[in-house]
Amino acid sequence: MGKSKLTFLILGALILGVLTGWIFPEFSISLKPLADIFLRMIKMVIAPLLFATLVVGIAGHGSVKGLGKIGIKTIVYFEVVTTLALIIGLGFANFFQPGKGISIDVSASSMAELSKIQTTQTSYSLVDTFTHMIPTSVVDAMAKGDILQVVVFS
Repeated sequence: MGKSKLTFLILGALILGVLTGWIFPEFSISLKPLADIFLRMIKMVIAPLLFATLVVGIAGHGSVKGLGKIGIKTIVYFEVVTTLALIIGLGFANFFQPGKGISIDVSASSMAELSKIQTTQTSYSLVDTFTHMIPTSVVDAMAKGDILQVVVFS
């Protein structure tokens, strides 16, 4: 019962936020610092929550064989859900065609910056990717918000 009440309150707050932004846009812009603080608080909790969840889940499981089965199921579930999300997102983008009909005047300085960004390429090898997975410090990984390093450490 409490869970559904919380869901109702969250959806109500979401609708209230959209209506406030639509009806009172100036007031909504003045609330940006509160939005920034809220997002920072959410980001602050993600890494420790993930770490604690993984450690308690692995420690409380018991057998390594069962843990491997759960790991394989998790990877398959992740791949299936990611593929479905990709299909849904591409479908909606192709159907609604966001940005169609918008023309943007680009100045010469903007074009110079864009060409500089295009020529700057960062590529990582497979070895670099695996090296990056290992954190130098779990505190550093959590501070940077590098979730992959937190997962590997956990």
